[in-house]
Amino acid sequence: MKMRRLSAGVLAWSSLVLTGHGAHAQDPVSGNVELLHRNIEIFSGVLGEAIGLDERAGLFSANTGEIDSIYLQGQGVLLQIRTPLAARRLRLNLDALNTSIQNLEVRRNPFELLTRPQVAPTTEAMALSLRRDAVGEQYRDLQQQIRDNGFISEIRSAIRQGGQFARALQNLDSVTDSEYLQIESRLGGYQSQLNEHVAELRGLEQEVQRQAEESQQDRFLQLQQSLEQLIASVSPLRDDAVDAVAELRQRHEEARANYASRWSSEVTAFEGDLFSALCGYGTTLWELPENESLILVLTDLGHETGDRERRDRIHIVKKGDLARCHAGDIDAPVLQRISISYDY
Repeated sequence: MKMRRLSAGVLAWSSLVLTGHGAHAQDPVSGNVELLHRNIEIFSGVLGEAIGLDERAGLFSANTGEIDSIYLQGQGVLLQIRTPLAARRLRLNLDALNTSIQNLEVRRNPFELLTRPQVAPTTEAMALSLRRDAVGEQYRDLQQQIRDNGFISEIRSAIRQGGQFARALQNLDSVTDSEYLQIESRLGGYQSQLNEHVAELRGLEQEVQRQAEESQQDRFLQLQQSLEQLIASVSPLRDDAVDAVAELRQRHEEARANYASRWSSEVTAFEGDLFSALCGYGTTLWELPENESLILVLTDLGHETGDRERRDRIHIVKKGDLARCHAGDIDAPVLQRISISYDY
């Protein structure tokens, strides 16, 4: 893999440090700990620039990544590397959380059928005053049909889920701004049609209440027919909305799988670039004792566990192997393979 071109300043610092390689290498406990500290700082800067952590997304944006370092006596140098890949992984975790919440929302509330919908204030008073005759019973049955109609709640749920899936697709970089607006426009059309049907249903409900209070037999069949026509007119909207959500759900599942696959490939490529940089500039740590190692902690780049716990990726590279790779005795892939690597 091709490493990035380093700035003139970083190259100058590297050359200055390497010039004294033969004269100052020693045990940092008895020797110059300050010089080792300086080596570590320079190496962190060289490495960060080589793997692109100093690149900015815009004029006012913060660095896209950073490296923190510490020396562990008897063990070596530990570098904690934070990259934009960790932030991109966070999108997957947030998407999984939102999906779980959405699945909970679509489950039917077991007490929903016991909760009466909000209706006009006169309904309760009317229910108490209905005569116990056949006409009153017919109107009560008609009112119950209006209340039990689940089309409205189904369409509302579909529109809400559709909006959530659209935003998820946008967060996963799976739709363009134009495509997102088209989805929003489609869902907005469903909402407008739903509002019209709700207004018609509320008007019919009020008429049923009025006729029930008057116990008008001749209007019952007409109102029954009006309700059947209204339900028939709402049915196509429900089917369209449900189909649209099913399509968006499928797109979301595919987008999530593709995003996760791309992320995994990018992590693999990043690790390849990292070890190429180690081969090129690892000898900057010439003050590090020969029996110690370079320990790399790649924050949040480890493999997920079953409970979606995020882990770090750890690489432990011996100083002697860094020197062999820099000398050309081994290449970067071999250096990566012989290093100790695990998730924690």
